[in-house]
Amino acid sequence: MLLVLKSILFAAMLFLGSNGSETVNDDQNAEKLADFEMTVMFEGHKVMMTSTKGCAWEELGFSGYDEVIIDQSGFRTFVNGPTSLEGSSSPFLFTLTKTKEGLALSGLKGTAWKKLSFSLSEGDTASIDEMGMVSVGEHSR
Repeated sequence: MLLVLKSILFAAMLFLGSNGSETVNDDQNAEKLADFEMTVMFEGHKVMMTSTKGCAWEELGFSGYDEVIIDQSGFRTFVNGPTSLEGSSSPFLFTLTKTKEGLALSGLKGTAWKKLSFSLSEGDTASIDEMGMVSVGEHSR
């Protein structure tokens, strides 16, 4: 009986000690994860994104193969490039680039992932969140 109580107490301490909203980045510093989710799809030559959680924007779109920077408010620009995070109050920040094969993303802030890449065909959607890719499926037309 005492062993069971000790096991329960130990499990409770582990549970309370880790809140699931932090991850350790490459520098071994704890970083808060953002709480967001969005879908991405190709419409013709455009990349279209729809926020389903955690963003001030509802829809964003761009065309071409240029890298764009996305945060809670939408597209973002930095004087010193995307690695200059000073002044960014957004809980998350990542770059997104359209490639010949699909999309490439780099997490800069508030994501558990550092790099994501995946293929998408016309009409397919991918859902991503702070933990990575949630699903890939066909868009209902």
